[in-house]
Amino acid sequence: MLKNKIIKFSDIIIGFGFLAIVFLTPIAFNFTLTNYNAFDLFKAVIFRVILSLILAAYAAKIFLLGKISLKGNRQIFLLAFFLLVSFFISSFFSLEPNLSFWGSYERQQGFYNLASYLLFFTLLILNIRGFKQIKRLLVAAMAAGFLVCLYGLAQLLGLDPLPWKEGGLATGRIFSSLGQPNFFGHYLVMVIPMTLYGMFFITKRFLARFFIGLVILAELVCLVNTYSRAAWLGGLAAAAVFLIIFLVIRGRNRLALAFGIFLLVGAGLMVSLNYFSPNNPSGSSQLNAFSRLKSLVDLRSGSGRMRLYYWQAALAEIGQAGPSRLLLGFGPDALAAVFIKYYQPDWAIYEVIDTYPDRAHNWLFDVILSYGFLGLAAMLWFYGYLIYRTAKFLLKTKAKPNEEIWLVAALSASLAAYSVNNLFSFSLFTGYVYLFFILAILWAVVGGR
Repeated sequence: MLKNKIIKFSDIIIGFGFLAIVFLTPIAFNFTLTNYNAFDLFKAVIFRVILSLILAAYAAKIFLLGKISLKGNRQIFLLAFFLLVSFFISSFFSLEPNLSFWGSYERQQGFYNLASYLLFFTLLILNIRGFKQIKRLLVAAMAAGFLVCLYGLAQLLGLDPLPWKEGGLATGRIFSSLGQPNFFGHYLVMVIPMTLYGMFFITKRFLARFFIGLVILAELVCLVNTYSRAAWLGGLAAAAVFLIIFLVIRGRNRLALAFGIFLLVGAGLMVSLNYFSPNNPSGSSQLNAFSRLKSLVDLRSGSGRMRLYYWQAALAEIGQAGPSRLLLGFGPDALAAVFIKYYQPDWAIYEVIDTYPDRAHNWLFDVILSYGFLGLAAMLWFYGYLIYRTAKFLLKTKAKPNEEIWLVAALSASLAAYSVNNLFSFSLFTGYVYLFFILAILWAVVGGR
Protein backbone atom coordinates (compact mmCIF):
# COMPACT_ATOMS: atom_id res chain seq x y z
CA MET A 1 0.00 0.00 0.00
CA LEU A 2 1.01 3.60 -0.65
CA LYS A 3 0.45 4.46 3.03
CA ASN A 4 2.93 1.84 4.21
CA LYS A 5 5.49 2.94 1.62
CA ILE A 6 5.24 6.57 2.78
CA ILE A 7 5.64 5.53 6.42
CA LYS A 8 8.67 3.41 5.55
CA PHE A 9 10.19 6.25 3.51
CA SER A 10 9.55 8.64 6.42
CA ASP A 11 11.38 6.27 8.77
CA ILE A 12 14.34 6.25 6.40
CA ILE A 13 14.46 10.06 6.29
CA ILE A 14 14.20 10.26 10.08
CA GLY A 15 16.90 7.66 10.68
CA PHE A 16 19.40 9.10 8.21
CA GLY A 17 18.52 12.62 9.31
CA PHE A 18 19.62 11.97 12.89
CA LEU A 19 22.80 10.29 11.68
CA ALA A 20 23.50 13.30 9.44
CA ILE A 21 23.05 15.77 12.33
CA VAL A 22 25.38 13.84 14.64
CA PHE A 23 27.97 13.42 11.89
CA LEU A 24 27.84 16.78 10.12
CA THR A 25 27.43 19.25 13.01
CA PRO A 26 31.02 18.97 14.32
CA ILE A 27 32.76 18.80 10.93
CA ALA A 28 30.75 21.35 8.91
CA PHE A 29 32.07 24.87 8.37
CA ASN A 30 32.35 27.30 5.48
CA PHE A 31 35.78 26.40 4.12
CA THR A 32 35.44 29.06 1.41
CA LEU A 33 35.73 31.70 4.18
CA THR A 34 33.26 33.95 2.36
CA ASN A 35 31.51 35.14 5.51
CA TYR A 36 32.65 36.41 8.90
CA ASN A 37 31.05 33.57 10.87
CA ALA A 38 32.43 30.54 9.09
CA PHE A 39 31.58 28.08 11.87
CA ASP A 40 28.43 28.33 13.99
CA LEU A 41 26.28 30.04 11.37
CA PHE A 42 27.14 27.36 8.83
CA LYS A 43 26.51 24.55 11.35
CA ALA A 44 23.20 26.14 12.39
CA VAL A 45 21.90 26.30 8.81
CA ILE A 46 22.75 22.66 8.10
CA PHE A 47 21.28 21.53 11.43
CA ARG A 48 18.01 23.38 10.93
CA VAL A 49 17.57 22.16 7.34
CA ILE A 50 18.03 18.51 8.36
CA LEU A 51 15.87 18.95 11.46
CA SER A 52 13.09 20.45 9.31
CA LEU A 53 13.22 17.38 7.04
CA ILE A 54 13.01 15.08 10.07
CA LEU A 55 10.07 17.05 11.48
CA ALA A 56 8.22 16.96 8.15
CA ALA A 57 8.78 13.21 7.79
CA TYR A 58 7.67 12.57 11.37
CA ALA A 59 4.55 14.74 10.94
CA ALA A 60 3.62 12.80 7.77
CA LYS A 61 4.14 9.52 9.58
CA ILE A 62 1.99 10.58 12.56
CA PHE A 63 -0.75 11.84 10.23
CA LEU A 64 -0.88 8.52 8.40
CA LEU A 65 -0.74 6.43 11.56
CA GLY A 66 -3.28 8.62 13.33
CA LYS A 67 -1.49 8.39 16.69
CA ILE A 68 1.64 9.40 18.56
CA SER A 69 3.43 7.22 21.07
CA LEU A 70 5.11 8.93 24.04
CA LYS A 71 7.55 6.27 25.17
CA GLY A 72 8.31 5.67 28.81
CA ASN A 73 7.79 8.29 31.50
CA ARG A 74 6.03 11.32 29.96
CA GLN A 75 7.30 13.78 32.56
CA ILE A 76 10.43 14.48 30.51
CA PHE A 77 8.32 16.01 27.74
CA LEU A 78 6.55 18.27 30.22
CA LEU A 79 9.88 19.41 31.66
CA ALA A 80 11.23 20.09 28.18
CA PHE A 81 8.11 22.16 27.48
CA PHE A 82 8.62 24.21 30.68
CA LEU A 83 12.21 24.82 29.63
CA LEU A 84 11.03 26.00 26.21
CA VAL A 85 8.51 28.36 27.84
CA SER A 86 11.23 29.85 30.06
CA PHE A 87 13.39 30.47 26.97
CA PHE A 88 10.46 32.19 25.24
CA ILE A 89 9.59 34.40 28.22
CA SER A 90 13.18 35.56 28.73
CA SER A 91 13.42 36.33 25.00
CA PHE A 92 10.11 38.21 24.96
CA PHE A 93 11.15 40.42 27.90
CA SER A 94 14.77 40.73 26.78
CA LEU A 95 16.75 43.96 26.67
CA GLU A 96 16.90 43.33 22.92
CA PRO A 97 13.96 41.03 22.00
CA ASN A 98 14.81 40.76 18.31
CA LEU A 99 18.39 39.75 19.09
CA SER A 100 17.25 37.26 21.73
CA PHE A 101 14.71 35.62 19.44
CA TRP A 102 17.01 35.13 16.46
CA GLY A 103 20.41 35.12 18.17
CA SER A 104 23.44 37.24 17.50
CA TYR A 105 25.28 36.77 14.21
CA GLU A 106 28.40 35.53 15.98
CA ARG A 107 26.88 33.25 18.65
CA GLN A 108 23.61 31.99 17.09
CA GLN A 109 22.11 31.20 20.51
CA GLY A 110 18.74 32.95 20.44
CA PHE A 111 15.34 31.40 21.10
CA TYR A 112 15.16 30.06 17.54
CA ASN A 113 18.13 27.74 18.05
CA LEU A 114 17.34 27.01 21.70
CA ALA A 115 13.93 25.75 20.61
CA SER A 116 15.60 23.74 17.84
CA TYR A 117 17.81 21.91 20.35
CA LEU A 118 14.75 20.91 22.39
CA LEU A 119 12.93 19.82 19.22
CA PHE A 120 15.95 17.69 18.27
CA PHE A 121 15.97 16.16 21.77
CA THR A 122 12.22 15.42 21.65
CA LEU A 123 12.21 13.96 18.14
CA LEU A 124 15.20 11.78 18.92
CA ILE A 125 13.52 10.35 22.02
CA LEU A 126 10.33 9.66 20.07
CA ASN A 127 12.11 7.89 17.23
CA ILE A 128 14.79 5.74 18.86
CA ARG A 129 13.77 2.21 18.03
CA GLY A 130 16.28 0.17 20.03
CA PHE A 131 19.86 -0.28 21.11
CA LYS A 132 21.02 -1.06 17.59
CA GLN A 133 19.97 2.43 16.47
CA ILE A 134 21.77 3.96 19.45
CA LYS A 135 24.95 2.17 18.38
CA ARG A 136 24.60 3.55 14.84
CA LEU A 137 24.33 7.06 16.26
CA LEU A 138 27.44 6.48 18.37
CA VAL A 139 29.31 5.26 15.29
CA ALA A 140 28.32 8.49 13.51
CA ALA A 141 29.68 10.48 16.48
CA MET A 142 32.94 8.51 16.40
CA ALA A 143 33.30 8.99 12.63
CA ALA A 144 32.82 12.73 13.06
CA GLY A 145 35.38 12.75 15.88
CA PHE A 146 37.89 11.02 13.61
CA LEU A 147 37.51 13.61 10.82
CA VAL A 148 37.56 16.55 13.24
CA CYS A 149 40.76 15.25 14.82
CA LEU A 150 42.30 14.56 11.41
CA TYR A 151 41.94 18.25 10.58
CA GLY A 152 43.21 19.17 14.04
CA LEU A 153 46.34 17.06 13.51
CA ALA A 154 46.84 18.74 10.13
CA GLN A 155 46.80 22.11 11.90
CA LEU A 156 49.24 20.81 14.49
CA LEU A 157 51.67 19.68 11.77
CA GLY A 158 51.35 22.93 9.81
CA LEU A 159 49.46 21.27 6.96
CA ASP A 160 46.27 23.33 7.18
CA PRO A 161 45.46 24.53 3.63
CA LEU A 162 43.27 27.40 4.88
CA PRO A 163 44.79 30.82 5.71
CA TRP A 164 43.36 31.35 9.21
CA LYS A 165 44.33 34.61 10.86
CA GLU A 166 45.01 32.78 14.11
CA GLY A 167 46.07 29.39 12.84
CA GLY A 168 47.66 26.60 14.83
CA LEU A 169 51.23 27.56 13.98
CA ALA A 170 50.66 31.22 14.87
CA THR A 171 49.06 30.58 18.27
CA GLY A 172 50.38 27.15 19.19
CA ARG A 173 46.77 25.99 19.75
CA ILE A 174 44.59 24.00 17.36
CA PHE A 175 40.85 24.48 16.82
CA SER A 176 39.98 22.16 13.87
CA SER A 177 36.43 22.69 12.54
CA LEU A 178 35.13 24.15 15.82
CA GLY A 179 36.62 27.61 15.25
CA GLN A 180 38.29 28.14 18.65
CA PRO A 181 40.59 25.94 20.79
CA ASN A 182 38.34 26.03 23.86
CA PHE A 183 35.30 24.88 21.87
CA PHE A 184 37.38 22.15 20.23
CA GLY A 185 38.56 20.96 23.64
CA HIS A 186 35.00 21.06 24.97
CA TYR A 187 33.80 18.91 22.09
CA LEU A 188 36.63 16.40 22.58
CA VAL A 189 36.00 15.76 26.27
CA MET A 190 32.36 15.03 25.42
CA VAL A 191 33.12 12.51 22.66
CA ILE A 192 36.12 10.71 24.18
CA PRO A 193 33.99 8.70 26.69
CA MET A 194 31.66 7.66 23.85
CA THR A 195 34.63 6.62 21.71
CA LEU A 196 36.04 4.56 24.57
CA TYR A 197 32.67 2.88 24.94
CA GLY A 198 32.60 2.17 21.21
CA MET A 199 35.97 0.44 21.28
CA PHE A 200 34.80 -2.09 23.87
CA PHE A 201 31.10 -2.56 23.13
CA ILE A 202 30.25 -1.62 19.54
CA THR A 203 32.64 -3.99 17.81
CA LYS A 204 34.58 -7.14 18.67
CA ARG A 205 36.80 -7.16 15.59
CA PHE A 206 40.47 -6.60 16.29
CA LEU A 207 41.10 -4.29 13.34
CA ALA A 208 38.06 -2.17 14.14
CA ARG A 209 39.10 -1.87 17.80
CA PHE A 210 42.64 -1.03 16.73
CA PHE A 211 41.35 1.75 14.48
CA ILE A 212 39.09 3.13 17.23
CA GLY A 213 42.10 3.04 19.55
CA LEU A 214 43.97 5.24 17.05
CA VAL A 215 40.99 7.61 17.02
CA ILE A 216 41.13 7.84 20.82
CA LEU A 217 44.87 8.54 20.64
CA ALA A 218 44.24 11.29 18.07
CA GLU A 219 41.50 12.77 20.28
CA LEU A 220 43.84 12.84 23.28
CA VAL A 221 46.67 14.42 21.28
CA CYS A 222 44.29 17.08 19.95
CA LEU A 223 42.89 17.69 23.44
CA VAL A 224 46.37 18.36 24.81
CA ASN A 225 47.15 20.72 21.94
CA THR A 226 44.02 22.80 22.39
CA TYR A 227 45.68 23.93 25.64
CA SER A 228 42.16 24.46 26.94
CA ARG A 229 42.35 24.31 30.73
CA ALA A 230 38.56 24.24 31.09
CA ALA A 231 38.44 21.19 28.81
CA TRP A 232 41.26 19.51 30.73
CA LEU A 233 39.34 20.01 33.95
CA GLY A 234 36.28 18.61 32.19
CA GLY A 235 38.29 15.56 31.19
CA LEU A 236 39.41 15.02 34.79
CA ALA A 237 35.78 15.32 35.91
CA ALA A 238 34.72 12.73 33.32
CA ALA A 239 37.34 10.29 34.59
CA ALA A 240 36.30 10.91 38.20
CA VAL A 241 32.58 10.43 37.51
CA PHE A 242 33.25 7.26 35.54
CA LEU A 243 35.30 5.89 38.45
CA ILE A 244 32.52 6.73 40.92
CA ILE A 245 29.92 5.01 38.71
CA PHE A 246 32.26 2.03 38.32
CA LEU A 247 32.42 1.73 42.12
CA VAL A 248 28.61 1.99 42.35
CA ILE A 249 28.18 -0.70 39.69
CA ARG A 250 30.55 -2.92 41.70
CA GLY A 251 28.53 -2.31 44.86
CA ARG A 252 31.11 -0.05 46.55
CA ASN A 253 28.67 2.76 47.34
CA ARG A 254 30.45 4.00 50.46
CA LEU A 255 33.80 4.08 48.73
CA ALA A 256 32.20 5.98 45.81
CA LEU A 257 30.71 8.53 48.24
CA ALA A 258 34.03 8.97 50.06
CA PHE A 259 35.87 9.45 46.76
CA GLY A 260 33.33 12.03 45.61
CA ILE A 261 33.67 14.01 48.85
CA PHE A 262 37.46 13.83 48.60
CA LEU A 263 37.36 15.24 45.07
CA LEU A 264 35.08 18.13 46.04
CA VAL A 265 37.21 19.08 49.04
CA GLY A 266 40.42 18.78 47.02
CA ALA A 267 39.07 20.94 44.19
CA GLY A 268 37.96 23.62 46.64
CA LEU A 269 41.35 23.60 48.35
CA MET A 270 43.22 23.97 45.06
CA VAL A 271 41.11 26.93 43.98
CA SER A 272 41.45 28.68 47.33
CA LEU A 273 45.22 28.21 47.45
CA ASN A 274 45.61 29.66 43.95
CA TYR A 275 43.28 32.56 44.66
CA PHE A 276 44.97 33.66 47.85
CA SER A 277 48.53 33.08 46.65
CA PRO A 278 50.42 36.18 45.41
CA ASN A 279 50.42 36.96 41.73
CA ASN A 280 53.64 36.26 39.86
CA PRO A 281 53.82 38.64 36.93
CA SER A 282 57.40 37.70 36.22
CA GLY A 283 56.52 34.06 35.61
CA SER A 284 57.08 32.47 32.25
CA SER A 285 54.29 32.93 29.73
CA GLN A 286 55.64 30.26 27.41
CA LEU A 287 52.85 28.10 26.02
CA ASN A 288 53.34 24.46 26.92
CA ALA A 289 51.39 21.74 28.64
CA PHE A 290 53.30 22.14 31.91
CA SER A 291 52.66 25.89 32.17
CA ARG A 292 48.97 25.40 31.37
CA LEU A 293 48.69 22.63 33.97
CA LYS A 294 50.28 24.89 36.58
CA SER A 295 47.67 27.55 35.87
CA LEU A 296 44.62 25.23 35.80
CA VAL A 297 42.89 26.99 38.68
CA ASP A 298 44.94 30.19 38.71
CA LEU A 299 42.62 33.18 39.20
CA ARG A 300 45.38 35.72 39.79
CA SER A 301 46.75 36.21 36.28
CA GLY A 302 46.08 35.75 32.57
CA SER A 303 42.74 34.46 31.35
CA GLY A 304 41.99 33.19 34.86
CA ARG A 305 42.12 36.77 36.10
CA MET A 306 39.81 37.85 33.29
CA ARG A 307 37.31 35.20 34.29
CA LEU A 308 37.42 36.53 37.82
CA TYR A 309 36.67 40.03 36.48
CA TYR A 310 33.72 38.66 34.47
CA TRP A 311 32.38 36.79 37.51
CA GLN A 312 32.67 39.90 39.66
CA ALA A 313 30.78 41.89 37.03
CA ALA A 314 28.10 39.19 36.85
CA LEU A 315 27.69 39.16 40.64
CA ALA A 316 27.52 42.95 40.72
CA GLU A 317 24.75 42.94 38.08
CA ILE A 318 22.83 40.20 39.87
CA GLY A 319 23.14 42.16 43.12
CA GLN A 320 21.66 45.34 41.68
CA ALA A 321 19.17 43.96 39.14
CA GLY A 322 15.49 44.60 39.68
CA PRO A 323 12.99 41.86 40.58
CA SER A 324 11.74 41.42 37.01
CA ARG A 325 15.27 40.99 35.64
CA LEU A 326 16.19 38.56 38.39
CA LEU A 327 13.08 36.53 37.60
CA LEU A 328 13.17 36.68 33.78
CA GLY A 329 16.76 37.60 32.92
CA PHE A 330 18.14 39.98 30.32
CA GLY A 331 17.53 37.61 27.39
CA PRO A 332 19.54 35.07 25.36
CA ASP A 333 22.52 36.51 23.48
CA ALA A 334 21.91 39.95 25.04
CA LEU A 335 24.59 40.03 27.76
CA ALA A 336 27.05 42.22 25.86
CA ALA A 337 24.81 45.17 26.79
CA VAL A 338 25.14 44.14 30.44
CA PHE A 339 28.92 43.65 30.60
CA ILE A 340 29.89 46.77 28.66
CA LYS A 341 29.08 49.02 31.62
CA TYR A 342 31.51 47.09 33.85
CA TYR A 343 34.52 47.56 31.60
CA GLN A 344 37.60 48.65 33.54
CA PRO A 345 40.99 49.82 32.23
CA ASP A 346 42.61 46.90 34.11
CA TRP A 347 40.90 44.50 31.73
CA ALA A 348 43.30 45.62 28.99
CA ILE A 349 46.20 44.10 30.96
CA TYR A 350 44.87 40.61 30.36
CA GLU A 351 42.65 41.11 27.30
CA VAL A 352 42.60 43.10 24.05
CA ILE A 353 41.91 46.75 24.85
CA ASP A 354 38.31 47.96 24.63
CA THR A 355 36.86 44.44 24.47
CA TYR A 356 34.18 43.09 26.76
CA PRO A 357 32.42 39.72 26.95
CA ASP A 358 28.94 38.60 26.01
CA ARG A 359 29.14 35.68 28.44
CA ALA A 360 30.14 35.41 32.11
CA HIS A 361 32.22 32.28 31.37
CA ASN A 362 30.33 30.46 34.10
CA TRP A 363 27.17 28.41 33.53
CA LEU A 364 25.35 29.54 36.67
CA PHE A 365 25.97 33.26 36.13
CA ASP A 366 25.15 33.02 32.42
CA VAL A 367 21.85 31.26 33.10
CA ILE A 368 20.77 33.72 35.81
CA LEU A 369 21.66 36.74 33.70
CA SER A 370 20.19 35.38 30.45
CA TYR A 371 17.08 33.52 31.65
CA GLY A 372 16.62 34.67 35.24
CA PHE A 373 15.78 32.49 38.21
CA LEU A 374 12.71 31.24 36.34
CA GLY A 375 14.96 29.82 33.62
CA LEU A 376 17.40 28.50 36.22
CA ALA A 377 14.58 26.65 37.98
CA ALA A 378 13.36 25.15 34.68
CA MET A 379 16.88 23.99 33.79
CA LEU A 380 17.59 22.51 37.22
CA TRP A 381 14.26 20.69 37.13
CA PHE A 382 14.94 19.33 33.63
CA TYR A 383 18.57 18.31 34.20
CA GLY A 384 17.93 17.25 37.80
CA TYR A 385 15.19 14.85 36.76
CA LEU A 386 17.47 13.24 34.19
CA ILE A 387 20.22 12.88 36.80
CA TYR A 388 17.74 11.42 39.29
CA ARG A 389 16.49 8.84 36.79
CA THR A 390 20.08 7.95 35.84
CA ALA A 391 21.11 7.48 39.47
CA LYS A 392 17.98 5.41 40.11
CA PHE A 393 18.79 3.23 37.10
CA LEU A 394 22.37 2.62 38.29
CA LEU A 395 21.46 1.96 41.92
CA LYS A 396 18.61 -0.41 41.08
CA THR A 397 20.58 -2.45 38.56
CA LYS A 398 21.54 -5.64 40.34
CA ALA A 399 22.22 -7.75 37.28
CA LYS A 400 25.66 -8.30 35.86
CA PRO A 401 26.88 -5.06 34.20
CA ASN A 402 25.98 -5.05 30.51
CA GLU A 403 26.49 -2.77 27.52
CA GLU A 404 23.56 -0.54 28.51
CA ILE A 405 24.95 0.09 32.00
CA TRP A 406 28.40 0.91 30.66
CA LEU A 407 26.83 3.22 28.09
CA VAL A 408 25.09 5.10 30.90
CA ALA A 409 28.46 5.37 32.66
CA ALA A 410 30.13 6.73 29.50
CA LEU A 411 27.35 9.24 28.80
CA SER A 412 27.40 10.39 32.43
CA ALA A 413 31.13 10.99 32.10
CA SER A 414 30.49 13.07 28.96
CA LEU A 415 27.90 15.15 30.82
CA ALA A 416 30.30 15.66 33.74
CA ALA A 417 32.95 16.90 31.31
CA TYR A 418 30.43 19.26 29.71
CA SER A 419 29.31 20.64 33.08
CA VAL A 420 32.74 21.23 34.60
CA ASN A 421 34.04 22.81 31.38
CA ASN A 422 31.16 25.29 31.51
CA LEU A 423 32.05 26.42 35.01
CA PHE A 424 34.91 28.27 33.26
CA SER A 425 33.58 28.67 29.72
CA PHE A 426 30.36 28.41 27.70
CA SER A 427 28.83 26.36 24.90
CA LEU A 428 28.05 27.23 21.33
CA PHE A 429 26.36 25.27 18.57
CA THR A 430 28.21 21.95 18.50
CA GLY A 431 28.35 21.78 22.28
CA TYR A 432 24.58 22.27 22.59
CA VAL A 433 23.70 19.80 19.83
CA TYR A 434 25.88 17.12 21.40
CA LEU A 435 24.55 17.93 24.86
CA PHE A 436 20.98 17.22 23.80
CA PHE A 437 22.11 14.25 21.72
CA ILE A 438 23.73 12.71 24.82
CA LEU A 439 20.70 13.54 26.99
CA ALA A 440 18.34 11.90 24.49
CA ILE A 441 20.44 8.73 24.29
CA LEU A 442 20.69 8.64 28.07
CA TRP A 443 16.92 9.00 28.43
CA ALA A 444 16.34 6.28 25.84
CA VAL A 445 18.24 3.88 28.11
CA VAL A 446 17.04 4.96 31.58
CA GLY A 447 13.71 6.66 30.88
CA GLY A 448 11.53 3.60 30.75
CA ARG A 449 13.05 2.02 33.84
